[in-house]
Amino acid sequence: MRSSTRPKQWLAQIGPGQPPVRRLTNTRIAPLRFSLPSIPKQRYPSKGFIGGKKRMVRHSLRQVMTGLLVVMLWLASGWGLTAEALTPIDLEDVHYEPCPAEYAEGMVTAGSIQEANCFLILGKAINRSGKPVRDVDIFGRVFDANDNPVMQNRGRLGGIEEVLPGESEFEIRISVAANQPEPLQLRQFKASGFASMVR
Repeated sequence: MRSSTRPKQWLAQIGPGQPPVRRLTNTRIAPLRFSLPSIPKQRYPSKGFIGGKKRMVRHSLRQVMTGLLVVMLWLASGWGLTAEALTPIDLEDVHYEPCPAEYAEGMVTAGSIQEANCFLILGKAINRSGKPVRDVDIFGRVFDANDNPVMQNRGRLGGIEEVLPGESEFEIRISVAANQPEPLQLRQFKASGFASMVR
């Protein structure tokens, strides 16, 4: 007789009242295979990438330094022009006297309602440059009889629109608090302006 190559089969009763179930024997069961997800490898910057970044940084620094150098040269040239155009004016016979009545009426100290006295600072401005000097600023310090400053944190007292070559007179009006006694002391007076238009 030929032996059957088919797997043996038999019937088994699972329980009373249950239909028989066919069971297979000599049956191969394929093993289960699990595959884990692949983890991507961490990418590190290559040497070429790092070198490129360094070159970019050096290029940026070079541009910044070039810009700073241009700005410094521009500022230096502007200062040079201002220093060249600035012309000193000599001041002589600087003195003070009370203001006329029409000037003194209603005078108060700067930045307050405190009663003040009005004075005129007079003198001679001497332009030795040989050409007109414009926008002349007059600087000086004024103290009362007790050596107290009349104007706090203020060095510029006034200005003259134009001083022609030679000698000319000037006057500046100032206000002094009424409680600051006379005589006033005028110190460190000087003036300077521009002999040419400053661009």
